[in-house]
Amino acid sequence: MSYLHMFYGVNLHVLRALFGSGDADFADELSTGWADELAEIDEWLTDADDEFPGVRTLLSDIMDGQIRHRRASAKAGYGYALKLLCWHVGAPIMHNVCCIADQPFSSQLLKSGPPIPIPPADDFPAIGFLEHHEIASELARLQAALDAATDGNSSRAKPGWLGAVLRWLGVAKAPVPTTLVERSAEHELSEDLLDDMRAYAATLQDAQALGCALVSFYH
Repeated sequence: MSYLHMFYGVNLHVLRALFGSGDADFADELSTGWADELAEIDEWLTDADDEFPGVRTLLSDIMDGQIRHRRASAKAGYGYALKLLCWHVGAPIMHNVCCIADQPFSSQLLKSGPPIPIPPADDFPAIGFLEHHEIASELARLQAALDAATDGNSSRAKPGWLGAVLRWLGVAKAPVPTTLVERSAEHELSEDLLDDMRAYAATLQDAQALGCALVSFYH
């Protein structure tokens, strides 16, 4: 199975105001508007745990500001309920990002956890978020890693060029030691990973343009 990040641009003030709001009308609106998605989540999680309380129950918990269920399936269900909330009050940002954890930089999004006080899932969905003011620094870290990786990949031809020059000068009669080639290869990233980094950069730029926070669901 392939996993992806699903991103939503969200006003966190609006999202956080829902937790503990007691807004039963909003919960009913969500349950009606997203009935098919709720049924699908219930089917997944009930297959894994026949005591799963149902995602509508978990949505009610969020509206009440009370986390009443702690089973593994319920913790996953709270995460998927949050995803529907983000979709309902925010906007999806549609770039295919496979795995930020594989990208060679320190991501604040991966350290953050859910933006409302629900328990993190034991496995999926893995949730992270960035406040709007945090997006620029995340993008700067990512871009620095992308620039370094791109420079590292473009340097692969240098050992051969250097060896030719040294041999022409009579300094070296053999190819440049393989350790130089190996050192360059250590920093080489696959094109798939570079594309994944570029897709995440585009996601961050879109969130900046929307003027909102970014919430990620990895599953």
